[in-house]
Amino acid sequence: VAAVTRKPIFEGSRCRYCFHGRCICRLLPRPRGMRHRLWLWIHHTDLLRSSNSGKLLAITCPDARLAVAGCPETEAALMSLLAERRPTTCIVFPAENSRSTAEYAAFLRESSESTGAGASACDGLLLPVLDIIVIDGTWATVKSIVRRVPSELNFVRVNLSCQPSMFSSRTQGSLRESKGFTSTL
Repeated sequence: VAAVTRKPIFEGSRCRYCFHGRCICRLLPRPRGMRHRLWLWIHHTDLLRSSNSGKLLAITCPDARLAVAGCPETEAALMSLLAERRPTTCIVFPAENSRSTAEYAAFLRESSESTGAGASACDGLLLPVLDIIVIDGTWATVKSIVRRVPSELNFVRVNLSCQPSMFSSRTQGSLRESKGFTSTL
């Protein structure tokens, strides 16, 4: 992801990084010292939408890798990573077979012990370096991406609160939401 301190390409047009009419790049926080590798997998139809908030993640994390579904040049490295099926690669998506973050951390500890990596690879709260893949887009486009991913890979769901979501979608359903499978930014 290119540096984001630049001005929009043309005065009055959308910024080529955040795609907003008034560039918001300089307003975004920048995390420091992230140990993990972050991947943003976005559908090609969602990439240029100004309403798409996932690409802001790639802007704020300068080491993030961007893979565009439907663009083989950008997907090649990600597909190679997925083919390795490493325990340290996880996909953030509320799939039926997904683990909570706590369950995934326990899985990593068990994996490091069974492979002989020892406790140092997963000591206390310090996890090994992860490849974290965030899939971004509308529900329809994200589902088309997820269909391409083998179901036995590590899907991780993130529950941000114990409160019911104020977001509602007739396609997500209350049962999925009650299980913590609602995904919104």
